[in-house]
Amino acid sequence: MKTWMMIWGAALIALPGTAQEMRTVDSRVVSATVFQNRALVTREGTISLPAGTHALVFGGLTPELLDESVRVTGEGTMPVRIVDVRIETAFTAEILQARRKSLEEKLDGLIFEQQAVKDRISVRETEKAFIESLRAESPKEINKTLLSAAPNTQNWQSMLTFFNKNLTEIYGQIRTLRAEHAELQKRIDALQKELDGLSPAAADRFKNIVVTVDLKAPARVTLHPSYMVGRHASWMPVYDLRVEPETRRMDMTSYGLVRQNTGEDWNDIRLTLSTAQPMISQTIPYLSPWHVDFIRTETARSGVLMKREMTTLAVEAPAAPAADAFEAAPVTAQAETRGTATIFTLGGRNTVPADNAPHKATIALVTLEGEFEYVSVPKLADKVFLRGAAANSSDAPFLPGEVGIFVEGDFVSKTRIPYIAQNDTLSLALGVDENIRVERKLINRFVEKKGLFGGRRKITFTFETRIENHRNTAETVRVIDQLPLSRDEKIRVRLLDPPEDEVRIDSQNRVEWRVPLNPGEKKTLPFRFEVEYPEGTDINL
Repeated sequence: MKTWMMIWGAALIALPGTAQEMRTVDSRVVSATVFQNRALVTREGTISLPAGTHALVFGGLTPELLDESVRVTGEGTMPVRIVDVRIETAFTAEILQARRKSLEEKLDGLIFEQQAVKDRISVRETEKAFIESLRAESPKEINKTLLSAAPNTQNWQSMLTFFNKNLTEIYGQIRTLRAEHAELQKRIDALQKELDGLSPAAADRFKNIVVTVDLKAPARVTLHPSYMVGRHASWMPVYDLRVEPETRRMDMTSYGLVRQNTGEDWNDIRLTLSTAQPMISQTIPYLSPWHVDFIRTETARSGVLMKREMTTLAVEAPAAPAADAFEAAPVTAQAETRGTATIFTLGGRNTVPADNAPHKATIALVTLEGEFEYVSVPKLADKVFLRGAAANSSDAPFLPGEVGIFVEGDFVSKTRIPYIAQNDTLSLALGVDENIRVERKLINRFVEKKGLFGGRRKITFTFETRIENHRNTAETVRVIDQLPLSRDEKIRVRLLDPPEDEVRIDSQNRVEWRVPLNPGEKKTLPFRFEVEYPEGTDINL
């Protein structure tokens, strides 16, 4: 039979007069819930205990642990009572020594590796010098051969080929090795800097969770202490969007980019990502009186300002700073919405070392039914752009984040998306399609006068836009141009071609064609308009 137990709080008072035996519990991190600027870490430790009162020590924990966030749950084969939980801050030279030893071992390994690269460079330099010395002597041998009765040009060619081939290979190998040597030097310098910066005051501090339990009979006890770590853990959503315009398919892969620098590696754990803003304190906030009174002159002059506060013990930490491979069959997460928060429980096990580097975990892969359109504004760019839109049919919102866009397998660009709720529409520019070409040309600009006195001047513009479809599918392209927009009734603008019923003109005088194109088809769009204004005036056209 297993008996469950739980205790909340970080500083309960130990029972007086109770004999306690201190025991260290071996534990490991088994799960972590990462919020956007902190993490809730859960450890697990199991120990067999005789009857009596025992102080169980979970030692060597991160100094970033927030004392007031500690909770302990557990189970035992016999009834067990938790009577006290306290947090201790400890200092030891062993932690500093272990860290220094680890860094020194890494540094020695890099130096050894760099020396090996240096030796290989030396070997290649020796080979290069030898071949160059042979090449320097070869003209003398050729001159001797020319004086002989039967010079052998085939041997000369073989000799030249030998020199060129081997020297080219050696030069390339030396360049590669020197680049490798330089990269190793950067890593050596970084490790040396970290080693030089080790400070006993900062590096040897850690925390212990001491849990006092009372047993009436021997039992095997499993405890799960959990605690919040602030500021040193965060996550942010990122996405890959893979688009196949011909099949109208959009595959959206959501990732969590997780980083942590808590001082504890998270190896093979259950990982959850949450958008919630956790409150550490369980204290109900208390509203202080909100006083209102007349402003007194002497108070204003002295610069004393009245303040009103809402008292709370919630710990706020600054938001973590913002930080690429595609998985064919990723292990995805289960999404759950609780109020305004979204929680992603990742499948499988995940490892996030305490290196403050981003680590990508797959959240979801969803196939969206896309609607695509081609848009061109040839007055500004002789390009045709692909735009895609799709409803978010996943079981969770798309959170704001960076999206890498791939069209037909090719990387196109990166952009950002806002918050997209379930069933809301995701709309993105998907880059330029080089298979549809567009070109806009000014064909004619004709100026004429009307009337002798108080006459008017008229300018007629004629443009042509040529568009070609080199795709294997029929496509419709939105072509957008514009007419001048008059700000004075004395300036008149009139569209001459095409007829107004063949295009759409908005309130800003933007003119839009919808041009259907079969594979290989070419079309020319005429665009002609006139601008008329009083003679003797100038316009900014």
